Amino acid sequence: MGLFSSHNQPKMNPDQWYFPYGQDLQMESGSNASLEMFRDQPLDSLAREICQNSLDAAASREPVKVAFQYFDLPTEQLPNVNQLRDDILPAAQKEWSHEKKTQQMLKRMAETLSQPTIPVLKISDYQTTGLLNRNWQSLIEQAGSSIKKDDSSAGSFGIGKGAPFAVSDLRMVGYNSLAADGHRSICVMKFVSYKLREAKQNITQGTGYFGACGKQPFDTDLPFDKKHPRQEMGTDIYVLGFNHSLLSDWQTQIKRSIVDNFLFSLYKNRLVVEVDGETIDYPAAKMILDDLQKDKRLAKKYRDAFCYLNVLEDPDHCEFSLQGLTNYGVPDGDAILLTSNCSQANNRRVLMTREVGMKIYEQNRISSTLQFSGIFWANGEKINQLLKELENPNHDKWSEKRAADPKKMGEFLRSIRRFISTTIKNQYEQKIEEQVDAFGVSSFLPDDLNAFKGAKAQLKQKGSNRPKVKLEAQPQTSDQSPVRASETELSDDLDEFGTTGVQDGETSGSGYDGGEGGGIGGSNNASFGDQPGSHAPDKGSDQYAKINVKRQLIGNVTYRCIEADYHQGRYNLLINPGQPLDQVRIGINVVGDSGNKDIVHVKAAALADGTPLGTSFNSVYLDQLAKGQWHRIEMILNRNSRLKLEVEVYAHCE
Repeated sequence: MGLFSSHNQPKMNPDQWYFPYGQDLQMESGSNASLEMFRDQPLDSLAREICQNSLDAAASREPVKVAFQYFDLPTEQLPNVNQLRDDILPAAQKEWSHEKKTQQMLKRMAETLSQPTIPVLKISDYQTTGLLNRNWQSLIEQAGSSIKKDDSSAGSFGIGKGAPFAVSDLRMVGYNSLAADGHRSICVMKFVSYKLREAKQNITQGTGYFGACGKQPFDTDLPFDKKHPRQEMGTDIYVLGFNHSLLSDWQTQIKRSIVDNFLFSLYKNRLVVEVDGETIDYPAAKMILDDLQKDKRLAKKYRDAFCYLNVLEDPDHCEFSLQGLTNYGVPDGDAILLTSNCSQANNRRVLMTREVGMKIYEQNRISSTLQFSGIFWANGEKINQLLKELENPNHDKWSEKRAADPKKMGEFLRSIRRFISTTIKNQYEQKIEEQVDAFGVSSFLPDDLNAFKGAKAQLKQKGSNRPKVKLEAQPQTSDQSPVRASETELSDDLDEFGTTGVQDGETSGSGYDGGEGGGIGGSNNASFGDQPGSHAPDKGSDQYAKINVKRQLIGNVTYRCIEADYHQGRYNLLINPGQPLDQVRIGINVVGDSGNKDIVHVKAAALADGTPLGTSFNSVYLDQLAKGQWHRIEMILNRNSRLKLEVEVYAHCE
């Protein structure tokens, strides 16, 4: 006997919820994978998926409009609410009495249906094609399917259709669409399986429908919203039983998600969003981001979006056309790269997006020394086709592993990254090399140059009592490290070392890491080695460190590393903190061309006045740094080549 033989075909009546059923079907519980993936950030996911789908269905070059509107619907106007309350829910509760999570879901549904009204979030789009018949079938009747108008459209897995259900306490969504080939509407419920009362050998599927008859859609607007008929092409989505826990600030969350994920779409005038009557276009997005900067926590959370806004707002931002991918069938100019370094809010990342302008992910590890932010927009048809194949279901990553030819597509993605990296380095490294007076260096130049020259002559005399690290007066060249403010992320830095004599070890290692082999670290996870090392500090000199000092990474510090004599490993660090700092540790790292960091050994360090400073492998220690003043630290490193240096500053915290 077939799964749906003629005698057990369900009788489909109008005005009834229809759950397809048959014998020996797999039971579906409340744990629906297509919904669970949106639970972590439900409103953000909803806004991303809805706006992406609407942009994919754009009818013309006019901006697509998406409107989010909330209203309360009398519960009795919900499609056949009595059938849900009296028949379907009790049958499901009996079936899943042993499954705690499903019981909790069913209880929440029953509580929602017992209220006089249910919350509804209506989402409508305009200037779109609406859902043509083939799109309708993909959305309503198929799982894991997504039919778009062309191969470059953003969605391709059909998973995003689960986002509206994830924010419904009833797991119920209504669809109403007007397209060139007709008007269609239906309600869909992502429920659970249960056994039919009249034929218990028959098991329902988890998905149910309320249409004109079974899965057959209405050819008019949905019964509960005939006061606002759809009169132009487009689609309405009704989240029925909108999640109560999201009601308090849903408008704020939706607006922030739109600004964060669709900033470039707004900028290109591809999208306009209306949230409870408030229009979010590009000028409004700028105002929202400006307001977010007033709150430290929110400024940190949306820092990247603010950086990309600065790229778009910089009148002198650079624009580069993608070149060199013709081997993959991608014409030159099929994508553009916008870059800027005009702001202190540079994040050294590039926003990666495709034709519709939605944020996919952010490319980092381009350079740890250059200051820039960028936007990569793949707007050509061919490059969009290729990238679509490499895009994951969450639309937040491109991976060659998803391709039919991973090796070829891996090189394709690397070629894009090389284009971005090379373009940025060529643009901004050159500008740094051309700098004559580094920001803040003039603060160290004396008013009396003759006195300065005399001091220089004195320093060159033999027998000088100055420490090994001393002020070099000859002209200095930059190591290409720009003046910049460090990141604002916090981390703890706990020192457990006291004042101790430097011990000879096998090599110059780090006691902080407890690594194997170290002049300070030793080979035994303690702070001493057992054999003299070729790079260990001079025996007998005091090693300075604080005991049990808890430090945290300081963000508002401006610095510049200047090469004095790289043949002798001599570098000068100019540093200006934005707040007074106590019990300071400065970590020095070498940054390679690929952006990878390598620790360097600081052999000696001193202030500009000759005061020696404590060092420990790659760290320099100071008692304090004054706010808003430039401090000069002279260092001897264990390298005799030109280096790009990066600095991290840690200071005492309670």
